[in-house]
Amino acid sequence: MIYYTVFDANGNKIADCGDEGDAKWLAECRRGTYKTNRLDWSVTIDVELPRFELPVHQVVPKEYWDSMYPDIPDDIDEPIVKQLSESDLEKFTVN
Repeated sequence: MIYYTVFDANGNKIADCGDEGDAKWLAECRRGTYKTNRLDWSVTIDVELPRFELPVHQVVPKEYWDSMYPDIPDDIDEPIVKQLSESDLEKFTVN
């Protein structure tokens, strides 16, 4: 794969472009220059990451939660599932 790095007149990197025409135009606008870069796709890098768990935050304020569910202990780890009642709206069917 080829991409182009664009530099301004002071030699500071501005951007990387996938198209040479875009790199040329940007270099001209900034009175700078651009160079060609080539990526070697034959190299494979294996990275092992430790497994992370997302932090759990209580969404509902504790005062509200306690008033809604007074009989549930604070140290419960199971999710609470509430069954919704059936709607009296007309069901939508596709012909």
